[in-house]
Amino acid sequence: MIDMLVLRCNFSKQANPNKLGELEYPMFRLETLGIPLEKFIDKDGEEMAVRHPWERIPSYFEGMAFKVFDHRFDALDCFYIEIKASPAKIMQGHNVFGSSDFYDCSMSMLNLLSDTYPELFALLDHASWSLVQIDITFASRAKDNNEARAFINALQNVSYGHTKSRTGYDGTAYFGKKNSRLKKIKVYHKAAEVTETVKKNVKKSNAAELAGIYTNELLDFSAGMIRWEVSLYHRYFERLGITTNLNDLFKTN
Repeated sequence: MIDMLVLRCNFSKQANPNKLGELEYPMFRLETLGIPLEKFIDKDGEEMAVRHPWERIPSYFEGMAFKVFDHRFDALDCFYIEIKASPAKIMQGHNVFGSSDFYDCSMSMLNLLSDTYPELFALLDHASWSLVQIDITFASRAKDNNEARAFINALQNVSYGHTKSRTGYDGTAYFGKKNSRLKKIKVYHKAAEVTETVKKNVKKSNAAELAGIYTNELLDFSAGMIRWEVSLYHRYFERLGITTNLNDLFKTN
């Protein structure tokens, strides 16, 4: 299943009236986008900068993180957005299992953004949507939770070739560099994670609804589950000569 997606899209450029044939990012202020903003004030009380912090766009089941990155006025000269979420949680409220369909998972996030900020969505260069990160997970099963935890803890001492193990904690094993910008590998005990989620759900405003999702049957299904997860970043695909453009990926999905 696809457990996490981070997607990026540039704002559309416009013709520069002063330089024929050149395109530039629109010069409107962030305040016109209808997004929540943070203002920075200097010691004299003057406004220094305005930025869009990461915000949580709510959906029926689970929220999606969203941020506008505005570098039109510095050396980076770029203007884009990022969205990130677990498609499984957006579509069904949990990620004990879920879809592996890249198109469906991506569209669940794009549709949520479009429904929430239709005017902003219309300003984007949709041909530039790209994949920044994808977390892919598969599962195997142990006899019970104790056996699953023992197996994963034993993996903390296993390495293969250039893939080295890192010190994890009870029920979780990591492989590869912690700060790698290519890929990260993680093996963990899913039932323990689900149990912690259920505890946190009790304190949420939609606790009753979440209780209807995290049923006893779902908890039983997660028992003994060993989750194998790899996080792949855009640099990994670029090194392999694989496109990260969403439209191209949709064609090959």
